[in-house]
Amino acid sequence: MLADHMQRERNSFSLLRLIAALAVLVSHSYLVVRGPGPVQPLDGVMPYNLGQHAVHIFFIISGLTLSQSWHRNPDAWMFVVSRVARIFPGLLALGLVFSFAIGLAMTNQDRAAYLVEGHTWSYPLALLLFFEDAVPPHRVFEEARMAGEANVPLWTIKYEVFAYIMFVAVAFCGMLSRLQKSLIMLAMIATIFTLISVHPEFARSFPVLESLARFGTCFMIGVCLYAARDRIPTSPWLLVLLVPLLLSGDEVVAKLLSFLAATVVALVLGTSTYGPLTRWASRTDVSYGTYIYGWPIQQVLAVTFPAIGMPLHLLLSLTLVPAAGYISWRLIELPALAAKDRWKRGRPALVPLAEEGASG
Repeated sequence: MLADHMQRERNSFSLLRLIAALAVLVSHSYLVVRGPGPVQPLDGVMPYNLGQHAVHIFFIISGLTLSQSWHRNPDAWMFVVSRVARIFPGLLALGLVFSFAIGLAMTNQDRAAYLVEGHTWSYPLALLLFFEDAVPPHRVFEEARMAGEANVPLWTIKYEVFAYIMFVAVAFCGMLSRLQKSLIMLAMIATIFTLISVHPEFARSFPVLESLARFGTCFMIGVCLYAARDRIPTSPWLLVLLVPLLLSGDEVVAKLLSFLAATVVALVLGTSTYGPLTRWASRTDVSYGTYIYGWPIQQVLAVTFPAIGMPLHLLLSLTLVPAAGYISWRLIELPALAAKDRWKRGRPALVPLAEEGASG
């Protein structure tokens, strides 16, 4: 059962997050090397491509592991501090690296003019507020096929932050204290997603709502998995549940089945162990750094080597980006997570209104 694999040393969820981040790199190589519009892996075969499936897995694992974290320490203040420490220091460091290293090297304007330009200095802080909508330093990546695009993947982080906010709010109010309540919330969000999918013109008019419902469904699947952890099997035979996705002809049904597929992959692969890889990933979580540094490094490769082919671009991306993720983890993310413990001293716990964590 899933409950038997929730200890860090008995699962590979950190490793699976890294694999998902690498899958996003694969998808984005098609955009970076070939420009807008090329078919990415799984396009036309499933309702979502490889990178989109990977993001679904991110949200499912997030809902699962954050539920466990809350169950162990239902302190709303420390939950918020931990999430801030996990997301924003790495993002700020990315902005500084981009403005004063990547951007400085890749801009087409005079270096002196670049260094006094307002967006060069505001970009690191703007990332913390606007994510992918932050205006980057001027005239960077102008020759790229995805011209001027600085950090496309960051658009999903705002939905992750929103999921954190909603999670701590409803958990603090005791609304996730039982499996039944979690399932009701999942059903509500999935129903909203289904209604939006049935009317695609609504999704085009309100893409933010569509993304909220889509990622919210995945996140709540993870929450429900943890609530029902004593009843959820993890057998590899669950992979047979992927077959209906390949057979479905209805787009809306196929989208819902794709969430089931991502759940099955997360359960089967995430609850398996892979020896040294699992042990290394449980101590060294480079998935976030890999995700946020992927796009700018891939853009640098495409601009520096304009004739680069897809195989070489992928090889270099899958080598250089995780290395950047490791540096981010060691120098920024890990110290930030360690520093959060100082906030515990001399402060009473902000406990929820109802006892959390029951699975019945």
